[in-house]
Amino acid sequence: MKKFGLLLAVVACCLPLAGCGNTTTTKEVAVFGPKADHGWTGAVLTYITEKAASLNKAQTKYKYVIYSHADAEAQSNAVDDVLARKDNIAGIVIQPSSNDSASTITKIANSGIPFVQFDRIISNDTIDKASNVVSNVTGDNYSTGVASAKRFIAKGLTKTDKILCMPGDNSSVPGTRTKGFTDTLKSNGWTDAQITSQMTSTDYTGWSRDTSVTLFENFVSSTTDLSDYKWIYTHDSEITMGVLQALTGSNITDANKNTIKTNVKGLVGCGGLEEVYQVIRGDHPRSAAFTAALPNCDIVDATYDPAMMATAMQDMEDHLEGKSVTKDHVIASEIVTKDNIGSKVGFGGKVTA
Repeated sequence: MKKFGLLLAVVACCLPLAGCGNTTTTKEVAVFGPKADHGWTGAVLTYITEKAASLNKAQTKYKYVIYSHADAEAQSNAVDDVLARKDNIAGIVIQPSSNDSASTITKIANSGIPFVQFDRIISNDTIDKASNVVSNVTGDNYSTGVASAKRFIAKGLTKTDKILCMPGDNSSVPGTRTKGFTDTLKSNGWTDAQITSQMTSTDYTGWSRDTSVTLFENFVSSTTDLSDYKWIYTHDSEITMGVLQALTGSNITDANKNTIKTNVKGLVGCGGLEEVYQVIRGDHPRSAAFTAALPNCDIVDATYDPAMMATAMQDMEDHLEGKSVTKDHVIASEIVTKDNIGSKVGFGGKVTA
């Protein structure tokens, strides 16, 4: 049985379809976004919905239609439905659901329909050589890992310290972030053996705050050398908040909380969630509790702007209008700290309670 995604938004005025006094056909640009299962993906859907409304209002040649799917199978089925209507499709903009989406992207590459991938980029010979590739739009995942490791080193990371990594999932995004992190350790004199010995990963968090709470609690309760872990590297702002929630909850013993309180020197996440920015600025409603839990800890966040998905849509629009588009479109990231946060505003809005 096919699983059909949710059609989130189609914003259009009286398009020049037959019946409106005009025989011109308006072609669809299908935009496949993520399921809004955490703050970052929710922000993505907000940005691309707003971008669709803006593009549809500005012109009537193309109609941007947004689809959201929970998994690779549902997305693949929806793509099949779109490809079955290929004569009425002007372009496809897609965030592949997972690494399991290779066959889906390959079908798009073989269709001849212009397409843009964003965030999670699927690569193989067919896709890479396809003439209908417009652009690959992504945040600089590698540099988020580089910047995170550099921050830890600047704050005193040594080869005798242990690092806890809390990854997102098994896709290319966390893999690239971790590679940037470990490559930076190597460029600062770490060997592969030292990285293997000193760096521990939890199971995949699935980008979920609740799952992160559970995984962190499990790690703490099962780790005998807890005092050696001085640095926590997470792949997402939500995971950072999960760590803070766990440390201020009741499922970690006071003894283990005191060990973490005494020893942890750095906590870095990625994404740009406004709630994390509140923690960094010190104006979060629970700032006092977080500071008490991690009084000696440098809490920072690497940006990974969800608005880049709107950039992917603009790349498609520019291509359809005959403009030049950069094929490898990388959105730069930076580390946000208490020293440079200034007037920065993250996504998701402020937490008030």
